[in-house]
Amino acid sequence: MCDRSDYVVNRALILVEAVDSLKVLKYELCPNGTTLELRPGGQWSICYRGQVLGRWGEWEPEPEREPSFRDVAYLYRCQYGSEMEALEVWNTFVGGGG
Repeated sequence: MCDRSDYVVNRALILVEAVDSLKVLKYELCPNGTTLELRPGGQWSICYRGQVLGRWGEWEPEPEREPSFRDVAYLYRCQYGSEMEALEVWNTFVGGGG
């Protein structure tokens, strides 16, 4: 039979390990609903009501959800290789006084 305190400690360790392995798919950037979202293929987009924020600070309509509707120019303008890269654009043009 196991001691109840050992059981709780062991279970907590298992839960911590499980949480550490989770991957964030979406961040809320602003209470108005602007989000940073992970897209198929591992790229990130800054999204707001059907629009995405491009590298030069302009919002543009997001193409259809199917990846085949997104050309190379769109992918370069509106998708980012990491959360940090996307947040730099956000902070420059929207969140940080751009």
